[in-house]
Amino acid sequence: MYGDWLYWNVRRCDIDYAVPFSETANLLGQLPIFDSIGSVKTVCTDYESGYRLGLLKSCGDIDFRIHYTHYQADDTNKATGDLAGTYLNKLNSAILLNERVVQFAKADYDLEYDVVDVEVGYDLDFGRCTQACLFGGFKYANICQDLDIIYSDEEDGLVENARVDKFKTNVDMDAYGVYLGTAACYSILDCINLFGNFSYGALVGEFDQRFKHSETEDFDTNPFRLDTNLNNDCWKLVSNLNLTLGLEYKLATCFCADWVFAVGYEFHQWFCISDFMKVIADVEIVEETLEGPQVTRTVRIVNNDSCIGFDGLFFRLSASF
Repeated sequence: MYGDWLYWNVRRCDIDYAVPFSETANLLGQLPIFDSIGSVKTVCTDYESGYRLGLLKSCGDIDFRIHYTHYQADDTNKATGDLAGTYLNKLNSAILLNERVVQFAKADYDLEYDVVDVEVGYDLDFGRCTQACLFGGFKYANICQDLDIIYSDEEDGLVENARVDKFKTNVDMDAYGVYLGTAACYSILDCINLFGNFSYGALVGEFDQRFKHSETEDFDTNPFRLDTNLNNDCWKLVSNLNLTLGLEYKLATCFCADWVFAVGYEFHQWFCISDFMKVIADVEIVEETLEGPQVTRTVRIVNNDSCIGFDGLFFRLSASF
């Protein structure tokens, strides 16, 4: 059995929530010119801790293993000044409907990662110094991501008389499938081994996407009004790649067990993950008819696929009985 302490980071670069915005006068004295120049405001997580637990049972050349991995990450980012919100559109925004400009934006991102692997492996012996293993198994993964965004037309944020728009988006994945892989170990010294493994899997995932928008024209006195509340459920195929490289050191034998310490670096990449739902266009079309003006509202929704990766260090303590 073993236990790992993980020190990972989340790798995705598309959690944007605002861009710099400015209005300058047109030289012809007609319509103003709107410029977006500068760095896109995004949420970028830092390294966070997690853990992994595992059990191994050897029956000759056949090994049976089970692993459980848990990891969480979160980050907050905010910006002030003249901004354009990447989630705002004019028909449902308390700020834009009042011809105001975003002066404050804040985004909170949260991720929770839980994976269970149940596998069987076959050991291969290539001599005194080199061992290898072919393995495969069943994988279950639950990845939940939340993104909360607040826009205000006051630079101090949520203050009296502020017009505020709030967005809450979620995408949760429950996936299960199979994977195949190979592992190898090379003895550098009697007590030090170099090891690595690689695996690739295909899974079927259920995605639950939710999108909520609420707004108020006076944060201090008026309650928030729910303007948009959408959800989408779908099934799709996803894939997963895993790569690990490390060193292990045989400590000692005590309490009827052989103790080993290991340290290494690992990469985990998930492909074709559904991203946050986003309403990028909300348009009213007015048509004159014999019965009077008829209003039709059209909504355009973006459901992109994304990739999400995890990489970082692991520190392992294992005991063999």
